[in-house]
Amino acid sequence: AAGREEGLAAGREEGLAAGREEGLAAGREEGLAAGREEGYALGEQEASRRINRLMQILLEQSRMEDMKKAVTDEAYQKKLMKELGIETETL
Repeated sequence: AAGREEGLAAGREEGLAAGREEGLAAGREEGLAAGREEGYALGEQEASRRINRLMQILLEQSRMEDMKKAVTDEAYQKKLMKELGIETETL
């Protein structure tokens, strides 16, 4: 009877430890997924703000040709952002 009780106690401990590990792993995965999703959303918002700022400046400066080109040419868009200080600007 004592051996059975010891075996049950050891089994419970082993089961709890395994359960904790599974729970921690699942929690980590869930947290990482949520963090990635939030980071992506924030990055998307920031990119949108910068593009809007670029268009606003180009409009204010009546640079319609630059605006037209920036809409279709990502490299040119980045060049203009750098030129106008939008890359490092905190919006």
